[in-house]
Amino acid sequence: MLSTFSDMQGASLSGTDDSVGSLHDLLFDAPQWVVRYLVVDVGRWLPGRRVLLPPAVLESADWSAGMASVPLSRKQVEDSPGVESDRPVSRQKEVELFEYYDMPFYWGPIAQPLAGGEPPPIPLGTTVPVDAARPESTPETDSPNLRSCSEVINYAIEADDDSIGHVEDFVLDDHSWSIRYLVIDTRNWLPGRKVMVAPQWIERISWTEAAVHIAMTRQQILDSPKFDPSRPIEREYEQRLHEHYDRPGYWMM
Repeated sequence: MLSTFSDMQGASLSGTDDSVGSLHDLLFDAPQWVVRYLVVDVGRWLPGRRVLLPPAVLESADWSAGMASVPLSRKQVEDSPGVESDRPVSRQKEVELFEYYDMPFYWGPIAQPLAGGEPPPIPLGTTVPVDAARPESTPETDSPNLRSCSEVINYAIEADDDSIGHVEDFVLDDHSWSIRYLVIDTRNWLPGRKVMVAPQWIERISWTEAAVHIAMTRQQILDSPKFDPSRPIEREYEQRLHEHYDRPGYWMM
């Protein structure tokens, strides 16, 4: 199912015995555009503390209602490795997290992709040999590929011939946790008009300049099918979008 980051953000997460917090942010693997972690704010119980949860721990979710559940107790979540919001996540921290939840790492030889290059959903409680996937670098090496969805919101969108707007939202597949589209607000040119582009159509991202560069003209983007955030994203709309850009759909790969 396709859902927007704005619908997910702030959702209440219920555990086996109580609420475990709320969804504060998502961390995604920038090269692959796949969400690796939910950033959960457990401030109700431990002020200022945020923890990371692999998306595979989610048991069910109704993002439109702002609710999701995990088969974990409040104590399990509270005791999980925390995250400092002003520092990148180190690979060692990721190792601690996956070992804490007794889950396989998403990197290394044991992380086999599905057809189309997507990582497989990983069931809770899966146990695998982890020594082969342990990082060979120093324990505190940062994982620079992880980026925050909140960070990229408001990044400028640069077309081949001009700036066209900014990133307003993300559209995600909450099964594979792939980011399918970036939602662009084109208010610089057409007030109130929003359009979408797939990550695969992005030429490059300048993290230092907070800008997303797309190898298309401004008019190509403006002429693409309008995105209405108040309506469900249906396959018919996706087909029109991909046909406009003459790009194959991810569902065909």
